[in-house]
Amino acid sequence: MTVYARICQQMKSMYRSASFAYLSIALLSAASAFLLYRNASPYLLETDLRMKDARQRLCSIRKPDSRVAIVAIDNRSIKEHGRWPWPRESIARLITEVAGAGARVIALDIVFAEPNTGSSDNYLEQSIAAKRNVVSGYFFRDEQNEPEEGAHALLMASRIRQLRQDPRSRVSTVPSFPHVDANITPVARAAIGQGFFNQMPDRDGIYRSIPLLLRYQENIYPSLVLTGISHFLGNPPVVEAAPLGVSAVTIGPLRIPTSGAGQMPLAYYGPGGTVKTFSAAELLAGGIDEVELRGRLVFIGVTETGVGDLHATPLDPAFPAVELLATATANILEERFVIRDSRTYAIDLAFLLIFPFVMAASLCKVRGMIWSLGTLGLFGAVHLLVNYLMFAYCQYDLSIVYPGISILTTYLGSESYRNLVLDRRSRYLRRAFSAYVSPDLVEQLIRHPENLKLGGTRREVTIVFSDIRSFTTISERIGPENVITLLNRYLAPMTNIVMESRGTLVQYIGDAIMALFNAPLDNPLHAACACECALKMMRRLQLLNKELQEIGLPQIEIGIGINSGDAIVGNMGADYRFQYSAVGDAVNLASRLEGLNKYYGTQILVNQSTRMAAGDNFVFRKVDSIRVKGKEVAVTIYELLAEPTAMLAEFDAALVKYRERRFDEALEDFKRVAAANDRVAEVYAERCREYLIHPPAEGWDGVFRAPEK
Repeated sequence: MTVYARICQQMKSMYRSASFAYLSIALLSAASAFLLYRNASPYLLETDLRMKDARQRLCSIRKPDSRVAIVAIDNRSIKEHGRWPWPRESIARLITEVAGAGARVIALDIVFAEPNTGSSDNYLEQSIAAKRNVVSGYFFRDEQNEPEEGAHALLMASRIRQLRQDPRSRVSTVPSFPHVDANITPVARAAIGQGFFNQMPDRDGIYRSIPLLLRYQENIYPSLVLTGISHFLGNPPVVEAAPLGVSAVTIGPLRIPTSGAGQMPLAYYGPGGTVKTFSAAELLAGGIDEVELRGRLVFIGVTETGVGDLHATPLDPAFPAVELLATATANILEERFVIRDSRTYAIDLAFLLIFPFVMAASLCKVRGMIWSLGTLGLFGAVHLLVNYLMFAYCQYDLSIVYPGISILTTYLGSESYRNLVLDRRSRYLRRAFSAYVSPDLVEQLIRHPENLKLGGTRREVTIVFSDIRSFTTISERIGPENVITLLNRYLAPMTNIVMESRGTLVQYIGDAIMALFNAPLDNPLHAACACECALKMMRRLQLLNKELQEIGLPQIEIGIGINSGDAIVGNMGADYRFQYSAVGDAVNLASRLEGLNKYYGTQILVNQSTRMAAGDNFVFRKVDSIRVKGKEVAVTIYELLAEPTAMLAEFDAALVKYRERRFDEALEDFKRVAAANDRVAEVYAERCREYLIHPPAEGWDGVFRAPEK
C-alpha cells in the first residue's frame, strides 16, 4: 500500500469515526430525551406543562359553540336573593325561567344531597319533572357518605350501559371512588338523567383536562357533560375500551377521544366569562327574552367568589367550575379536541429522533462556534414554531421540553466532541503524516473529508439476516430500560460470533442483525462460514436465554435467513455518512428467508445456492420451492439443522408423495412427523387437507407463493 493510500485510509477512518461520533451523540441525546419522556420526571413534566400553558395563551381567543350557555348564580344573584344555598323553591323557579327561555337541556352543577323540611323538595321535584329536560348533578368522594336506598338505585340506573371492548381491553385505568354525594330520591327521580361534576387538577394544581368517566362500585358512570350532550343529541354514550384503557367515548356519530383514564384535555376559549353567561338574578327578574336560550344546553351553577368553586387554568387563575363543564361541552359539540393520543406520541418520538440527527449532521458540516450557536438557535426556533403551529391549527398537544432537551444535548455533545477529539486528532494527523507526504495534502484532506468518495463493486457474497421473534410485543411488556438491557446482552455475543466466523457486521436494524461474508475481505468458504455462524448463534442463544431468565427478562427466539449470490458491496450512504454495505436481490432474498422462518416454524432457512456452496459438512432438509414477491422464478429453500433427526427420511418421503399429488398418503406421513413437534410437517399436513378438498389445477408444479414478510 502506498503512503498516499495509507493516508487516505486513515482519513476515511477519521471521517467515518467523526460521522459515527456525531451519530452516536445524536443517538445518545435522543435516547436520553426518550427515557426522560417515558419516565416523566415531576420537575420536567411540570416545566413542560407550564410551557404548554404559555403556548395556549399565545393562541388567539375564539368564541365557543353558541349552543352552550351558563346561568350563573353570581354576585348580583346573591345580593338580590340572599346568600347561598337558596331555598329550593327559588331553585325551582330558576329552572322554570331557564326552561321558559327556550333551553333544550338544563344541566344542574348542583347536588341536593340532603332532604329539606316542608314541601320544598316536592315543589322542586314537580318543577324538574314538569320540564322533562333537566339533568341533575352529583359528586363522587373519598369520604364515607352513603346515599339513601332509592337514590342509590337511581344512580345505578345512570351508569354507562354500552361498552365496546375486546378480550384484551380494560377499563381499570378509569379512576374509582368509594363513596358518592347523590341527589335525594325525589330530585333524582324527576331528572331525565344524572352525571357527576367532579373535576381533577394536574400535579401543579392547574385544571387542564376534565374527567368524562369515573368508576363507582365497579360500574362506569358518565360526567354531567356526557349526560347533558347525550340528551341534547338524543343518543346514549358508548365507551370504547382498548388494551391501554379507554380510547374514546362516542355519542351517535360524535367520537370523543380520551386518555386511557377517560379524561379529555380542554381547549380553552379564554378566561372566565368567555362562554355566554347569564345572571340568575336577571332571569328571575324577567330580564331575559323568552328565546334568548332557545335550543341551548344550559348549565346552572354557582360562580360567586367564596361560594362557588373557582379553579386555576392556563388562562385564568380563578375560573368558575361550571364554566369548565361548559367549555368541555362546547369542545365536544364543535369537535374541537386537544389531541393527546398515539398520534402525538408518535410525533413526539419522531421529533426526539429527527432533531438530534439532523442537527448532528448540520454540526458535522459547520466550522466555528458562531456557526454552531447559529445552528442551535435555528433548530430551537424551528422546533418552537412547528410545535406552536401544530397546536394552533391541528390541536396536537406536543411536548416542548423533551425535544428541546434532545436539541440542547446534541449541541453540547457535538461541540465537546469537536473541541476535545476532532481538533486534537487533526493535530495528531498533521504530526504523524507530515514526514511521509506533503503537509498541504494532509491539510486538504482534513479540510475536505468529502473527497473520500463513495463507491461499490459487484461480487459474490453470502448474506445473513437474524431477527428476534415478536420483539415489539416483548418491548411493550418489559419497558424501555429492560429493552436496552436485553438488546445489549443479545447483540454483543451475536456480533462476536459474526466476527469470529470471518463475517462483516453490516448493521443493526433495531433488533435485527445483517452480516456479510466474502466482503470486504476475500473468503472462498463464505457460505460454510455463514452456516457455521448461524449454528453458533443458535447454540449461544440457549445460554443467553438462561442468563436472561436469571435476571428476570423474558426468553427470546430468533430466526435466521442465509442466501448466497451476487450483490453490490461497498461504501454507501451520503456525503456526511456512509458505511460498508450490500444491496441487490441476493440481500432481499436473505431478508425474506429470515421472515419465512415464522411461517414454517423453523430457525434457519437457506437458499439452494448456499446449500450447494456450503459443502457436505452440514445437515440440510429440503423445505419447499417458493416464489417470493416480485419474482416469478422459483427458488428451493432448505432448513439448516444442528444434527440429523430421526424423522428426516420419513419427511423427505412424504414430500415426494406431496409433489406427486398423492395428498392422502402424504397427509398420513406428515401427521406422523408432525407428532414429533415438527412445525414444517404441520404446515404440509394443513396444505394436504386443503388440497384434498380443493385439488390444485392441472399443471401444478408444487411451487408455493411465499407470504409477504
